[in-house]
Amino acid sequence: MERQMDRSLWDEISPDAGDTGVIVQWFGAPCLCRCRHCSLRNTGRDTTVPFQHARALADRFAAWKTEQGMSDFSVDMLVGYSLDYPELPEVVAFNTAHGGTAPYFPIKGQRFRAEDELRSHLLFLAEIGVTCVCLTFFGLRDYHDRFCMRKGDFDQTMLIARLTAECGLERRESIILSHESTADAPELVRLLDEIPGIKGRSIEPWDYRGRAERLENERLTIADVESLSPQIRQYAGQGSYTSEAAWLSRIRAGDYPLKHGRVYLVTVCEDSIKALESADCGEIVSGMRAQNESFLRSIPCMAELAAVYGDASNDRYYRLRDLEWKWTDRYLQDHPEVNPAGRFDDLNTVVLWH
Repeated sequence: MERQMDRSLWDEISPDAGDTGVIVQWFGAPCLCRCRHCSLRNTGRDTTVPFQHARALADRFAAWKTEQGMSDFSVDMLVGYSLDYPELPEVVAFNTAHGGTAPYFPIKGQRFRAEDELRSHLLFLAEIGVTCVCLTFFGLRDYHDRFCMRKGDFDQTMLIARLTAECGLERRESIILSHESTADAPELVRLLDEIPGIKGRSIEPWDYRGRAERLENERLTIADVESLSPQIRQYAGQGSYTSEAAWLSRIRAGDYPLKHGRVYLVTVCEDSIKALESADCGEIVSGMRAQNESFLRSIPCMAELAAVYGDASNDRYYRLRDLEWKWTDRYLQDHPEVNPAGRFDDLNTVVLWH
């Protein structure tokens, strides 16, 4: 019997919320890192479905978008686990043509390249339309390499940072800090500040998803953030992040953002390919929408989740979405009768709200 509740997560959606895009995902490109927080739980097992199946589905969605007259709707291809694969130029061209994220290129998990080869690789990225590379740091060399389980990764990432401006590219930096690596931040930022070409920087904890669900005891805290200098703390996203305790106060007061946009993540893999190729795009989207609505209606609203699962003593640093995912996981553990099929997981065909 379905549990009755006054309000559900479905009621956390803004009245003017709408569909903003489709991302066709294909995880057939190896990543040579094994980052401890990986949202994709990378184990080195890549899909055996050929890339062209994903490309054909993306083309179908692009044609469907045009037929429906959805000018503000993007169609994007996302290839993982790394972006080191031969079809990269056609994916960049596709995303550029259909409103996707082609100009921004996250470099992680690719094979190591010597300086001259790396320079040629970055020049190639600029030639095919990439304008900005996105680099991820976890701390200084020892901690960074341990966290991504790849010796030499820090030095390779710093080399990329030094070469991007020379190759006509800008760079964005994500510094993913833990409670343990906070002390590395001042020196890391100093080193990066010496390198020209930066377009943006963020300092934040990992999302609560994938392997990071097991790292709660290592999560960055408010005290860690406040220990940073004001010059470094400006990058720490304090408008979007705060402690679980502070979020609880905001939720009780009704002072928190609603969901306002929905992106459909369509994952092409062995389990999904037959269904995706036998349905039209409208059927795929409507089916995902219905599944997501059913799931959100089966989970209590944030106020009720907070009352049952919130920890007013928790000083760890979160986005509200992280807490929704964490509390939802605990609710599902307590209520095995609820179908978890709509739970967000990067590897599934699911809806991502923002």
